[in-house]
Amino acid sequence: MLRSFPDFQTLSRRLCAPTILVVDNEHEVRALAELMLSAAGYPVMTAPDGIRAFDELERHPQIALLFTDIAMPRIDGLMLADMAKLRHPGIKVLCTTAYRDEMNRQPGYRYGAVLAKPYRPAQLEAAVRHALTTPSLRVHPAA
Repeated sequence: MLRSFPDFQTLSRRLCAPTILVVDNEHEVRALAELMLSAAGYPVMTAPDGIRAFDELERHPQIALLFTDIAMPRIDGLMLADMAKLRHPGIKVLCTTAYRDEMNRQPGYRYGAVLAKPYRPAQLEAAVRHALTTPSLRVHPAA
């Protein structure tokens, strides 16, 4: 049986790509985002809620981008972003939501753009590239 290995370009891009943490309480949505981002060459970690996401952020300081749903139970995505920025000021944040009213809500400090659900792979890839390359404009006042 012939094995297929990734070509050098794909492998080198994946080894150098920034790690993304995907946080969504809906398993199917989280798995789809993970699949899309992995196919785009990013190392991906996932968490089903804000509490587990914060644990992952603490254990893996190499996470460069927090891609989080806004509407989640207990700790919503905006609160998670605040917590992440306090502990890791350099982390980039990209939020997502299916609720239009959530896109304009700004309790506390909001970081980065908001990607509307549902999104296509090309939209997610473009939003991630933009989030990773755009300088952070807001500094958390407690930092």
